[in-house]
Amino acid sequence: MVAFYRNIYKNIPEAELERRFKLRQASLDSLISREVILQEARAKGIQVSAQEVRDKITGNSAFQENGTFSRDLYLQVVRSVNQTPEQFENSQRADLLIAKVEGLVKEGVKVTDAEAREEFRRTRDKVSLEYVLVPLANYADTVTVAESEISARFEKDRRRYFVPDKIRVEYVRIDAGAMPGGAAPTDAEIADYYAQHSSEFSQQHSVRARHILFKLDPGAPPEEEAKIKDRAAMVLGKARAGTDFAALAREFSQDGSGPGGGDLGFFAREQMVPSSPPRRSPCPRGASATW
Repeated sequence: MVAFYRNIYKNIPEAELERRFKLRQASLDSLISREVILQEARAKGIQVSAQEVRDKITGNSAFQENGTFSRDLYLQVVRSVNQTPEQFENSQRADLLIAKVEGLVKEGVKVTDAEAREEFRRTRDKVSLEYVLVPLANYADTVTVAESEISARFEKDRRRYFVPDKIRVEYVRIDAGAMPGGAAPTDAEIADYYAQHSSEFSQQHSVRARHILFKLDPGAPPEEEAKIKDRAAMVLGKARAGTDFAALAREFSQDGSGPGGGDLGFFAREQMVPSSPPRRSPCPRGASATW
């Protein structure tokens, strides 16, 4: 690294190069990064074949004469940098491993134009700023502000002084998946817990119902109401005769429960709307036909 920078900055002493560019630390950081990536490659089982190393070396223009790989030139260049062919080939193998790891990391990563512009602005945007420093201590004791002025300023821009609600949260992470294996409560402990939390295990009596709904618009004429009554009576007759109620609901019900066979699910006492006797027709237990 010193030789590289010395070749660029020929008139700067080596000590100054080290101080200015922190070459020792830069070299150490580079070696550490390289070793970490190589360890990751070995851990992932990534390998480089001998053919890949051979192709990389023979394809290097520094080892070619007239466009063809020259073994003599190759050995000459390698020895000029105080390396054996084996050392050089190992370094090339490491470079290929590092390139493969970096390729795996970068593969599939996409940067949008908006992200690129934002990063450019973040690193390149500059502001030309001029300012005058005014020591407040010179004026704080001499300036007085009336309460009316303070109130007027506050009312003019209340949002500026608004602080939103804040919540401080503390939590403990519990791995529920790992807990059951170590928990072995006794029958007595289970019974005691149930006795202290019995309300958590109680449930109101509930029923499951189905219905068939016929819609009647408000203000519909009597003949329309009579027509719907006749249709409801016909469906009710089919239900009493043993026709599957769910099938009837899917065919005739005019609300969202129809495709599900009119199923209303389970509900406890007083959970449903009160019945309206003048607008209901009797039907089998556990089902309703309304219009």
